[in-house]
Amino acid sequence: MPIDREQIPALIQAAQTKILDNWKKDYFEKVAKALQVHTKGQLFNKVDTLFPNEHPDSKAHCIATYEPITKASIWKGINNLQRIFAHSSFSYQVGDQLADWLADYEYNGMNLLNYFLQEWIAKAVSEDPNGLFVIYPPDWAAERGMCPVQWVRSDLIKSVTRDAVAFISEHDSEVEYTYESTVVSRKVFEDPSVNALNAITCTEVSYNQRLKVKVVKEVVHLFTRDGFLIYTPAAKKNEFEATIVDFADPLTYIPAFPGGGNIADKADIPLFESFVQPFVPFGNLALIQHRNHRAVDLQFSYPRMSELQMPCDHKGCAGGKVKCQKTNTYPDGFMPCPKCRGNGYTTVQSPYKVYNPRYDPNDQNENKHLNVDPVKFYSPDVGIINYSKDAWKDYLKQAETSIFVLQKVYTATNPESAESKDKDLEDMYAWLLNPSKVFYNNLRFLLQALEDYISRSPSTVSVERPFSFAILTEGEAFLAMDRILQSTAPVFIKGNQVDNFVSKFVSKDSPVIRALAVLKQFDPLLFYSATDVQTFKGANVISADMYKTHVLAYPVMLKLYQQDREFFNQEDSAIIEQLTKEIATYVVPTAADGLRTAVMTAIQQEEGGAAA
Repeated sequence: MPIDREQIPALIQAAQTKILDNWKKDYFEKVAKALQVHTKGQLFNKVDTLFPNEHPDSKAHCIATYEPITKASIWKGINNLQRIFAHSSFSYQVGDQLADWLADYEYNGMNLLNYFLQEWIAKAVSEDPNGLFVIYPPDWAAERGMCPVQWVRSDLIKSVTRDAVAFISEHDSEVEYTYESTVVSRKVFEDPSVNALNAITCTEVSYNQRLKVKVVKEVVHLFTRDGFLIYTPAAKKNEFEATIVDFADPLTYIPAFPGGGNIADKADIPLFESFVQPFVPFGNLALIQHRNHRAVDLQFSYPRMSELQMPCDHKGCAGGKVKCQKTNTYPDGFMPCPKCRGNGYTTVQSPYKVYNPRYDPNDQNENKHLNVDPVKFYSPDVGIINYSKDAWKDYLKQAETSIFVLQKVYTATNPESAESKDKDLEDMYAWLLNPSKVFYNNLRFLLQALEDYISRSPSTVSVERPFSFAILTEGEAFLAMDRILQSTAPVFIKGNQVDNFVSKFVSKDSPVIRALAVLKQFDPLLFYSATDVQTFKGANVISADMYKTHVLAYPVMLKLYQQDREFFNQEDSAIIEQLTKEIATYVVPTAADGLRTAVMTAIQQEEGGAAA
């Protein structure tokens, strides 16, 4: 259904009058800037403004040596989120026409779903959660050389209502991009010449360099369910020229949705914070504390030197002045002494830093100055440095913890760290539920818009978000599984632990799940502890072959997988056959423990090499 031509003036008028409130724009800007201090390394303004009584030289030093020390930490969390979502299996159902289009479409070397994930992470999570994603008709976008999925900065949004969304198109508008390198400010001072306050405009080099987007001539895109308008606002009211793009049929939804995040508050529209916004307060404190350390470092890290000064012995020098002819420059007939430069004193060093105390036979003080060291060094107390150099690290660690940058690793020799990481994994799983809900809901909106555009008979799109996430890497997952299987927990508890582990922390298409499924068939003693199996063996409850299978099944399976990464792509029967043949080549018990240790060590080394 085309847009009703008679309603076009009303649509544009509504977009021009029902604009976003200024307080909403201020909120969007505040959230984005607070986030970008850390994600883009922009200067934290409190580094400059929080210490008004500080010596100007100390403040200048702190600003000149400012470095975005939190940037790497917050991106650990953001990149981890992208890795988890990229490797977590999910399913969706769309019409055949859209399925074929998605299979063929590629943009910037990625399929559309991967591109959308990358854009959602880069824009909504790390930059501006209140911005919009807009979905254009694929054919129309292809003609203009653009991806149908476009991001709109929150400061370019003009109007959001139930019936329409209007925004300034960065693609179509005349836009100037500059990288801010100077900052203009006004400083108020007491001006004695007028006996009152005065102000001066100053232009200074900015250490807070950022991309500035200036719209010179705006072109507005206004979307409805029936189509969208492209127009340029005119100087005179109700004067405009609009290009109309009609949709073949009304869409299920207006093809625009916010990037989203945690809902901080709600007015007529939700107000979002990024999912990594909890990093910000601790990150800010880390920056302030590190800035304080820079000031302390300047004050206390370097020894102070004192030098003995002697009255200037230049002929005619009196208090640093010598007589000269009266000129415009020296109207009183005195000029600074060329030796002491007006100071009246000189140091006892030569130009080559050789100290030459002078003996004066006529000195009335008996040359007592010769008993004083001509130069002396003083070392400040370093106690405050030892405190300040580590204090900011505690805040940074809290910031990383707030977005679940996991620091602990599984090791066989440190069960406490393994138990602690289990707790971290549970907390991270709970945290991931909300980002996954928003992302996969956004993905459903995206696919529904494309379904309505492409399919002749659009169907309702469904996206089944995962209930397990690829929180652990493949190597970490195998090591964690080995730790669970070797624990002394009772069989029924261990079985629940394994099921809980794979249902939350491992992607559905992970080889760990295939390995577990095969082991359940191949090793009837899989969930029994080593002590239980030894008891069974001593009581002749199990055969030697069953014991050998239990001891070697898991490490041999991992060894075969390391040798052939396609190992788990076979049928279960083929995998079991290979396991049986390989296990037959080992002698038990002499090789068993050594093999398990060797395989697990190899997995850890492989993971470490990949990370490096």
